[in-house]
Amino acid sequence: MLAVVKEKGAKSVSEAKVKLGRLQNVDTEIFAHALKELTKGTLLEKAKIKLEPEETRLRCRACGHEWNPSSGEVNEEEAEAIHFVPDLAHAFIRCPRCRSPDFEIIGGRGVWVEYLKISK
Repeated sequence: MLAVVKEKGAKSVSEAKVKLGRLQNVDTEIFAHALKELTKGTLLEKAKIKLEPEETRLRCRACGHEWNPSSGEVNEEEAEAIHFVPDLAHAFIRCPRCRSPDFEIIGGRGVWVEYLKISK
């Protein structure tokens, strides 16, 4: 975020929205605390930072079915493995329609800044 703020020549930042893909299984309280600490003494220090989850969306390559995997579909150990290496989802999740492990992740992966409200 700070690189974009500098690149745009911002004098202040009033708001930012950060999207958190649910597949990453990010603890929002810890993430919010880390952001607060990391933005101290920067233009982002007083900005209102909104954290918004993005639901996981998967599409089966075999049958085309799209779905949002339920949280009960993987156990805690598997969810932790997926958190660190999202591509491991293929080892634990199957298409609910045809049971294929061949799917693509079309939403809910990663963490990214959706927007920044800046003034120059």
